[in-house]
Amino acid sequence: MDSKKIQTLLTVLETGSMLKAATELGYTPSGLAHMMDSVESEMGLKILERGRFGVRLTKEGELLLPHMQNYVKAEMQMLDEAKKLTVTSKTVLRIGTIPTAARLWLNNIVREYRTLNGDVDVILTEDSRDELYQALVRGEYDMIVAGPHPKYRHEFVHLRDDDFFAVLPPDSDYPRRFFMVKDFESFPFIMPTLGKDTDILDILEKNSVNVNVIAASADEGTVLKMVEKGLGVSMLSHFILSTEDHNVRKLPLYPEATRMLGIAVRSVDEMTEPEKDFLYFIRSSFLD
Repeated sequence: MDSKKIQTLLTVLETGSMLKAATELGYTPSGLAHMMDSVESEMGLKILERGRFGVRLTKEGELLLPHMQNYVKAEMQMLDEAKKLTVTSKTVLRIGTIPTAARLWLNNIVREYRTLNGDVDVILTEDSRDELYQALVRGEYDMIVAGPHPKYRHEFVHLRDDDFFAVLPPDSDYPRRFFMVKDFESFPFIMPTLGKDTDILDILEKNSVNVNVIAASADEGTVLKMVEKGLGVSMLSHFILSTEDHNVRKLPLYPEATRMLGIAVRSVDEMTEPEKDFLYFIRSSFLD
């Protein structure tokens, strides 16, 4: 049996609620319920009682509880011992990041850190904010670089704020000095980094705006070139616009839209010394 399922079951028992456990672990309630059903099916026993009271063990589940706890503990001990036996002197840091942060500054920071710390290997992986936080909860990353997420339990180290702007063709006759977010509905919209950096989607949803997406790109430079040619409008952050060459009309948004960028970890107190060192290295780069 997959030990992750047993660990998930123990989390359900700790929270006393399928909904709370699903929220904490990043599953949908139906997905978590299906997983618990599969655990019972594999064991051939009903081990959970579910009702208005929440979730609790059956008598059979109570008898199996110590064995399940020992099962998970034994696997953790085995993995820890395997790490000690690995024939390498390098420390490996697993960092998840949204694509924008990776491309604009994090890749350079990682490269510099590796040069100064030859005994540390940094593995950098790009993904969407939701996927990054789910993986952080599962322990697949040591830290992630993204905005904070209200759905997941984490500690957040703030690095910078980043304002969003409307990006229009250079000859646009839009009459205001600021761009009404609702007005995006009146223009063909070019969606940057669709499916990865979700901040733009969050802004549109928050303002109940339904845009007519004519193109989606993972490259903000391509988006800017399309806007320059008059193919549509878009929304990009100040950070991106300050690092890309462009000939577009940039207008502040109304209502204002700002994203917070920083580093999320499960617990600062539980970080290893190499993890703390890398965190400090990133923070210091923003103080220069």
